Amino acid sequence: MRSEIFRLRKQLQEGNKSGEIEKMSSLEKTYWKLMEAQHSSEAKKRIEELEQKLMDAQKEIAMLKRQKGGAPGPTTPVPTDDSEAIRRLKEELEEERRRRLELEELLKKTEAEMDQLKKDIDAERKKSLDLSNQLKNLPKSDNKKETVTEIKEVTVPGGLSEEQLRELEELRAKAEELEKLKAKLKKRDQQIASLQEDNDKLNEEQVRLLKLLKQVREQLRILMELAEKKGLGDVIKKLFEEAGLGKTMADPDYTCFDRLYDDALRRMDKQRRMEWYRLGNTGEPPPSFKAVAPYLHPSLIRKECPDESRGQGVFTTRCLARGELLLASPPLAAVQGVHQDALADSLADVILERLAGAVEGLWWIYAEAKCPAEDRAVVRKLQKRARSDVRDVRQQVLRIIAVNAHAAQLQIGNSLELSWWTLVH
Repeated sequence: MRSEIFRLRKQLQEGNKSGEIEKMSSLEKTYWKLMEAQHSSEAKKRIEELEQKLMDAQKEIAMLKRQKGGAPGPTTPVPTDDSEAIRRLKEELEEERRRRLELEELLKKTEAEMDQLKKDIDAERKKSLDLSNQLKNLPKSDNKKETVTEIKEVTVPGGLSEEQLRELEELRAKAEELEKLKAKLKKRDQQIASLQEDNDKLNEEQVRLLKLLKQVREQLRILMELAEKKGLGDVIKKLFEEAGLGKTMADPDYTCFDRLYDDALRRMDKQRRMEWYRLGNTGEPPPSFKAVAPYLHPSLIRKECPDESRGQGVFTTRCLARGELLLASPPLAAVQGVHQDALADSLADVILERLAGAVEGLWWIYAEAKCPAEDRAVVRKLQKRARSDVRDVRQQVLRIIAVNAHAAQLQIGNSLELSWWTLVH
């Protein structure tokens, strides 16, 4: 279509013959009218074919129902091949109608472009006549050389370049993909709604059964009491044991306290998972991270640090005793794949915050009666430095972390694991 228009413009610039221009304009107009009629006739024909197929299918279904005999009662509709075919025919019919509307819209736009082209052709024709009149009015002279004027290409506003056409095609493809995704999302939403409805029904059924079970157990208990009053308690008890009702009667009820306890355990596990993923880890947390007591590491080997430049430290294997200082933060326990310097800085920030009392979670386990003298001195010294000079405390904390990291490397490789410690100056 656009190549024909460009050819028409080129011929308009090369010649000034008004008869030829009018002929090309009429041919172009005839061409577009034929294209419009062809698209409209094809769309109408396709719609008529689909409607005829739909009517034939409905007639065939009605005939099959009559052959089966009798009007069926109100039963649940069962999808058949005929109903599926009718549905497909309806979808094809709607698709053809939509395409017809798109073609009509495209034809309207094309007619608008044609009107604009006609206006431009009339303007160029007027310019050509003006130039012809000016040439006729010029004095004839054989000595003067003929002046050749270069004809510039005229760009008609409203046309689309090849790049714009490509962008338009890409947008159309994306729009189609978006419609498909919307359809899938709608289908998934329906599935989710159906599953949610089934889940609600199952929950209601579960509650009903629990109430029924509780009622039956209460009735059996009343029966046992009545039998004991009448002297038949041993007989009923023996019958219950033979029928397997003894365990049922002895099983405690699932009370609200049990539910709250289970909910607390679930929340603790969820919090540990959040801390694990917050560190940038993937997969399931290790068992050491998901321990029952997440703030206490069970043990480390008793080994003295051989590197004097890192300080002197003693690592214990016994359980944490009262009076010892515990440096343990669950987000930074058993971390692998993180550089030690970056991890040490992060841990120092966390510890300084918790020393200042901003965040709960760093535990100071202190008892004057059982605490060794050197441990109490370390505790008092760190607390005093935290109040007086935060920078000195940070250096001390980094030194403690270095001692822990070095001893942990001797036991578990390249990971950083914190433990309870005793620092000796």
